[in-house]
Amino acid sequence: MLPDLVIEIISPEQSFGEMSAKATDYLDAGVMRVWIVDAKAIFMTVNKTRYR
Repeated sequence: MLPDLVIEIISPEQSFGEMSAKATDYLDAGVMRVWIVDAKAIFMTVNKTRYR
């Protein structure tokens, strides 16, 4: 069973590129939406699958 939504918060040790790759992995696994939150930059990226 997969969640419909995954929310990832970027830590100071992580790069946006790493989180973006992780979001792609979640989407490829079947998760419908992935939010990436960068609290430091006050920015959020929403990724969603094309398939469902």
